[in-house]
Amino acid sequence: MLGIILIAALTASLSVGLVLVRRSERAQAVRSTHAIAEAKRRGSDRALLQHPHIDRTRCMGCGLCVKACPEEGVLEVVFGQARVVHGARCVGHSLCADACPTDAIAVALSDVAERKDLPALEENLSVVGEPNVYLAGEVTGLALIKTAIAQGTAVAEDVARKFRDGRLQTDPEAYDLLVVGAGPAGLACALKAREANLKVAWVDQETEVGGTVAKYPRRKLVMTQPVDLPLHGRLSQSRYEKEELTELWSRVTADHQLPFRGGVQLQGVQRAADGGLRVLTNGEELPAQSVCLALGRRGVPRKLGVPGEELPKVTYSLLDAQAYAGRRVLVVGGGDSAIEAALGL
Repeated sequence: MLGIILIAALTASLSVGLVLVRRSERAQAVRSTHAIAEAKRRGSDRALLQHPHIDRTRCMGCGLCVKACPEEGVLEVVFGQARVVHGARCVGHSLCADACPTDAIAVALSDVAERKDLPALEENLSVVGEPNVYLAGEVTGLALIKTAIAQGTAVAEDVARKFRDGRLQTDPEAYDLLVVGAGPAGLACALKAREANLKVAWVDQETEVGGTVAKYPRRKLVMTQPVDLPLHGRLSQSRYEKEELTELWSRVTADHQLPFRGGVQLQGVQRAADGGLRVLTNGEELPAQSVCLALGRRGVPRKLGVPGEELPKVTYSLLDAQAYAGRRVLVVGGGDSAIEAALGL
């Protein structure tokens, strides 16, 4: 009789527990459904560029992707499966894909048909209609340092493959690969080219390596993921502030004796009669079999066309917000850089 009573009590306890779990799951599903509806109303459900793509036939609703995502509200588990809620908040970390035990999630490009600011590229990152002219890094529309390093590496690998396959022939008068830009994509491309024994040239309009990252505000956290650099290997830290990362890049450049030349401004790339390329700079014309443009997207600041914007008190970047303490400052703009500047000030 005692055994029967214990079994009955245990069964009742389990039943109550299952009911509570089910109520909790249902409440969470309702909240997530409301969040999806709100995201659609606000327009944040659609990704601007990259977003998680979920294979529903593989997803088992474990929620590890939700926990792994460092951006709030991108993913939720709804009725037992992962769903994209605020797709516009995805910045392409791909940590959700790394965490998924069933390979049910991947970070892919969204519909970019309406984006007029993105270049048309082949799968190997070469410009459509311009063979052996490649883009890498932020200029492609993908802003993560990890992605830039991967793209720069991929460009050098593709060029090396073309030489091995005989699709490119070595010209003693020309560089095998000329890299323009000294940010993460340009650095990775130059390192991989050196590793592949390509004859490489590497130039930038600035005198130091760093690219756009070097223009970020002082002590800004710029990287939060472990990455690998060609020749150098895995970086010792997973989190880097701006100064730490640019110092590391300078050290890697020196350690591997990369042929970096600063103060060189790109003025154009022309196709030669023999099919090769001629890179026009402010000082000379450089012949090359292939070119990687890792230029970033910073470019020349857009002016307002108003009186006074050329005065010394007007600046187009904020390197050290502390220097403006106690001052009245007007921030013009509503994008990421403007928000960061306002928060820093």
